[in-house]
Amino acid sequence: DISTDAGPYTAWLPSTTMTSATFSGAPGHSYAFRVRATDALGNGSAFVACGPTTVGFAAVPPAAPLSPVGQPLPASPHLSLSKALRSHGRLVIAGHLASRATGRVSWTFTTHGHRALRGHVAISHGRFRFVIRVPGRSRRQSGLLRVQYSGDHSYAPQRIARRIR
Repeated sequence: DISTDAGPYTAWLPSTTMTSATFSGAPGHSYAFRVRATDALGNGSAFVACGPTTVGFAAVPPAAPLSPVGQPLPASPHLSLSKALRSHGRLVIAGHLASRATGRVSWTFTTHGHRALRGHVAISHGRFRFVIRVPGRSRRQSGLLRVQYSGDHSYAPQRIARRIR
């Protein structure tokens, strides 16, 4: 028996000897089923019910795939800083990322009320190092260092920020 949208049960496959069947419902409707068995002597079981189950609408495919089939998404480059040393008007920064990452790392250092200092450095064997010459008036101020890896064919872009005291 079948019930559509919580309505009364009606016969679906009366007096069948089938042990399984497929029901195709209409999108936007819910269905509940119940079944009972009768043996060769005519002894019937109690009803066993399941459901309700709702048939949804077909999903709309995306306009463009997120990643071409067979191409994995870029991996994380695991960008990190291993050294941030401030001494005699210089800020020495060193860090690393995935050893096969290519390209360059860009940086920006800002202190309150002063012009941002910017630069970039090439990556070599997964490592980078740069020295920032901090102007006299901002040498004693804490600043915000932002480091960004732009990504390549194997590694995704990544940014990190650190407060430098």
